[in-house]
Formats: sequence, structure tokens, C-alpha cells
Amino acid sequence: MIRAERLPTGYARITMGDVPMEWLPAALARLTGVEPAEVHQVLNGRPLHAIPVERQGARLLLVFGRTREGRILLVIIRPRPSFDSQILWAREATTSEAQAHRAWEEEQS
Repeated sequence: MIRAERLPTGYARITMGDVPMEWLPAALARLTGVEPAEVHQVLNGRPLHAIPVERQGARLLLVFGRTREGRILLVIIRPRPSFDSQILWAREATTSEAQAHRAWEEEQS
């Protein structure tokens, strides 16, 4: 079951099953060829290939992972102290990003 609600912060909380995730509304609007459910699959899957970055003073994580169908996505999240994260952006990985992720997966086995 999917539930959606708008938060006072302006973010949208989308709950799939028992897993709520906060989305920047612009991130939902920019999704092209990627469904919110696929982003949830990536963030709940293992292993997660997370790369910490800092942009304009904000700590972010670039997260690469696979959907149930095997598509490799890049999801950019902002970790929060409450152990939740805000989803800022998601898209299918480029060819070079997917190759790098496959190499990372091989290193993990």
C-alpha cells in the first residue's frame, strides 16, 4: 500500500508498506523513467554503494543500487540526525556510472 502526505517542511512523505521516506517535491516532479517505488527498492536493497559528498556546505550521499528488475539507479539523499533521509533526486545511472557500480559490486563479493 502506498500513502502520501505533505509535511510542514514542504517535503512529501511517501510510505510504501511500513517504510516512510521524505521526498523533495521537486525530486518527485523531476523523475523521468523512474518510479518512486524503484527508488524505495534501491534504498532498501543491499548492498548499497554510498559515496559521501559535500555540496554548498550540505552533506549528501550519492547512493547507487539496483531495483528488483536489476536497473541501476543513482539516488541523492540528505542524511538527517533522526536516521531518516530526504530524497533530493533520483535517475537511472549513466553507462559509465553503471559500469563503475558493477565493478564495485564485484569487489564486494
